[in-house]
Amino acid sequence: MKKPFEPELIAPCGMNCGICAAYLRDKRKCFGCKSRDKKCSIRNCERYLKNKFRFCYECDSFPCERIKRLDKRYRTKYEMSMIENLEFIRKKGITKFIENEIERWKCPECGGVICVHNKNCYRCGKGVPKTGKIGRFAKILKKETNENTLVKIMRDSDRYESFNNTKKATWWRDAMVRLENELGRDNAQEIMLACGQKCCGESHRKLARQYWQESKNLKEFIDKLNNHIYRGQVSGIAGGRLKVKDAHTITGGYDQCYCGQVKHTTEPFPNDIYCHCAAGWLKMLFESAFEKPVNVEIIQSILNGADSCEFLINF
Repeated sequence: MKKPFEPELIAPCGMNCGICAAYLRDKRKCFGCKSRDKKCSIRNCERYLKNKFRFCYECDSFPCERIKRLDKRYRTKYEMSMIENLEFIRKKGITKFIENEIERWKCPECGGVICVHNKNCYRCGKGVPKTGKIGRFAKILKKETNENTLVKIMRDSDRYESFNNTKKATWWRDAMVRLENELGRDNAQEIMLACGQKCCGESHRKLARQYWQESKNLKEFIDKLNNHIYRGQVSGIAGGRLKVKDAHTITGGYDQCYCGQVKHTTEPFPNDIYCHCAAGWLKMLFESAFEKPVNVEIIQSILNGADSCEFLINF
């Protein structure tokens, strides 16, 4: 495969194919607009073929309607202009253009390539948030998948902090769909379980261990969790309405969504993948207390349109 900043990857229209998502991705890779099997209306233009132009600016019709439409789309969606690229090449030459492209699109973190379509680096993931819950989610994704999958799922995450609460919830809803489509349901659930386990902090784990050690039986332990006092008020842990179903099963739930990332959603989530984060939180909490494997089953979720979140904890 050619390096991303080479003259051979500059298409007749002025597109640098080396910064294109189709060129950078791992699967169904495109090898550039100049590749023989590329179906491109501009590359196969009769004038281009007849006159054997290298670039479209050599044509008397430049900029033609095709170029104008393409340029408008890229300026609007990706902040890059084909016509400006071609004018730069015409005035300063291809060598200077390549130098300019390296300065503009080379990742300052790792030396990889920033993709024009999503502004992420396919090598190190620059542009993807590294802090907060979304950063934690990205780190787990990066560890468990690959850069190509990471960039697809984290689409538009570089703008996440500028979103209002409703738009943040929409981002998570769409990301959960992408997560399931890319990894399958089981793997997507495992990713969010891991995310939830990371969310369960040491203070909650320590408290759960303390209450379990102080309790004579399971019912007393659950009562302690339900009646936990925080800042002078009974707040409860894990929803505050846990119940013992049998010797190895606890039921519980939430009457409202407490997750600040998604509780402002205006539409139900199409799958329950996100709520496995809550399941992971509960799993970590009770495993810390019992010191043995715990399974958490989601019965229903507010995010999916239910009136409450309900779950079973089996150990």
